[in-house]
Amino acid sequence: MFPTALLLVLVLAGTRRFAGLGRLGLTGDEAVYLTQGLGPGDPGWAGVRAHPPLWGMLLALVPDAVSRESVLRGVAVVVGLVSVVVAGLLAREVAGRWGGVAAAVALASMPYHADVTRLVLVDVPMATGVAVALLLLVRGTGDVPRPRLVEAAGAGLGVATLFKETAVLTVVAIVLAWAVGALAVDRRTGARALAWFVAIVALYPAWLVAVGGLDAAAGYVRWQLVRGPSGGVGYVDTVLPRIGWGVLGAAVVGGVVLVAAGRRHGALLALAVLVPATFYAAWPVSGYPYLLATTVPLSALAGVGASTVATGLRARVTHNHLPLTAAFAVAALATGPAATSAEPPPVPGSSGVPAVREAATWLVREHLPVVTAATWVADVVRLYARGSPVSTLTTARTVAADVNPAHPRHRTAALPAGPVAVVWDAWSASTDPTTTSALLDEVRAAGGRVAHVESAPGTVGARPLVVVFVVGAPAARSSPCCAPSPPDLGRPR
Repeated sequence: MFPTALLLVLVLAGTRRFAGLGRLGLTGDEAVYLTQGLGPGDPGWAGVRAHPPLWGMLLALVPDAVSRESVLRGVAVVVGLVSVVVAGLLAREVAGRWGGVAAAVALASMPYHADVTRLVLVDVPMATGVAVALLLLVRGTGDVPRPRLVEAAGAGLGVATLFKETAVLTVVAIVLAWAVGALAVDRRTGARALAWFVAIVALYPAWLVAVGGLDAAAGYVRWQLVRGPSGGVGYVDTVLPRIGWGVLGAAVVGGVVLVAAGRRHGALLALAVLVPATFYAAWPVSGYPYLLATTVPLSALAGVGASTVATGLRARVTHNHLPLTAAFAVAALATGPAATSAEPPPVPGSSGVPAVREAATWLVREHLPVVTAATWVADVVRLYARGSPVSTLTTARTVAADVNPAHPRHRTAALPAGPVAVVWDAWSASTDPTTTSALLDEVRAAGGRVAHVESAPGTVGARPLVVVFVVGAPAARSSPCCAPSPPDLGRPR
């Protein structure tokens, strides 16, 4: 019964996640992860950027990956679907088969999980790796100790960290659970598991030394420590509704039941949710996908809560009605997500980017150097221009030292001589209007003209999402420059 139910849930989850994967182009983060995995010998290599390169290395194995967004995202969807199975198995370990089915339903129906796992983001394999490690740890510390599974959990967390370094937050949660006596792991087994974790994670600094990227990686860490806030407290205002209030309520019930009863692994699951959530709430840098690793333990707790509700109702119905009662509890978990809008919120990391892919395709045909107002646009253009003579530059924003710091004067670097394409995009105009306006001033001063415009498809009279200006080209090639107005169609992502 349990395998059949899990398979049905998996089919329903996959149907939703696979629909329309290639409708929108790759985001800046997706472009960076893919090009980072190409390697130093590839002309499109992004260099040492942000996170470890394991995910990009795996994606680079896909034939013609750059031109096959739907295939790349299909890989991410499959990896995300593995976590749906793991959520069911994890909840079954602590709440029985009906709790496992409920957990799988909670994750499969969760809009937040569907949003993020439809994108080629490092959070997807990292979260699945963390989920597998938690499952191995729970099974390894059950009634019959299995030290090998505990060691495998340490190795699994090491692999998850090679996808994204924030997997170490789960390591912190595990150590705290062990410290409060919620994990029956002897010190020798724990030491071996830690040794596996350290040995695997050490592959990343070894790779940095091999490619000469230690300084770049250290610079990225310094930048992360001093950069300003980016989107509120962990995007909780957009993430929590997409998780679903039914799932959150059931998870609270499950967590209270497990911890109050002193049942094994209750504290582990609760800490696996609370530690990352607390970290991202306290850290000023936040992003929509960052809480993905909490969704599996959260769904497992929701499965416990649903199972508890079903068990409580069992006394009021006959034994033969128990499956119906459990099905009712499972359906209740999906009520919150089902009532949530099908459209992801307009924040980075929640969906693909409209119009930029199409503009990049046009730029590749024109064989012009490219200047953009935002690094992420340059990353996307560089990805699609891989193997072509198009070079991508990013304008530099500078602040004059002799002005009031409260009102800095921004300007952009001078445009290169000769024909050059300057890309204006609606997202950068809405998030950094000062730099974007300064870039347009440079275009006007250089006599730039509009050469290409991308708007929302199928919308008559829509304001532009991407405008390409050409500077230094013959007049016949383009029309006079105009300053586009910010669109009112919602921000591209």
